[in-house]
Amino acid sequence: MFLSLVLGLLSTVAAAEPLPLVSSIEPGSPSERILRQRLDLLFGKAGLSYTLTYRPAQRAELELQNGQFAGDPARTLAFGLRHPQLLRLQAPLAISHYYAFSQQQRINSWQDLHGLSVSYPRGSRELEQILRGQATLWPVDSLQSCLAMVRAARSQICVTSSAVPLQRELSSLQRSWKISQFAPLAVYLYLQPEHAAAAQRLDPILSNLQPQFKPVQ
Repeated sequence: MFLSLVLGLLSTVAAAEPLPLVSSIEPGSPSERILRQRLDLLFGKAGLSYTLTYRPAQRAELELQNGQFAGDPARTLAFGLRHPQLLRLQAPLAISHYYAFSQQQRINSWQDLHGLSVSYPRGSRELEQILRGQATLWPVDSLQSCLAMVRAARSQICVTSSAVPLQRELSSLQRSWKISQFAPLAVYLYLQPEHAAAAQRLDPILSNLQPQFKPVQ
């Protein structure tokens, strides 16, 4: 009896419509390509499917909260603290890094940013939680605006993560700027509670895939 119930549950999950996911990772960026590759592998092994829609970070969070999407595949642990009703897969889907761009100094840890003026692309809630009260924070609309703040001496450091497309900046600025990769940033797949069956099916598969997933540079 129990086995038949489990099989029935799994067949229901497999027959379900694609899970509509939302992400603030910019379409066409290297990070988004890696994200899609890993989702394709994860969902394919689980016999499930998904769709991925781009929204800016704050809008993505709002629309997920309003139930317009089934989940978000690229959110930090801090996101889960703000939305405890969501289900988080235990293993990270990706580990990226924070980068600091400066014209004067290298950054080795969050503590090195204390007392400084820091610009950053808007929507980085984890950065805000870590540095609130420790640094002067300037949220801006893009990485280009973030760097422009440093060039104009309106901030001392531009901090972003590799979730933001920055390969061009890394290659073009590495000779004239001090660029530091200073902290890891793990992102996780969150699902709405009504998709618990899918979460239970995906969770062990994602854990088994971890040796195949290299950090995102």
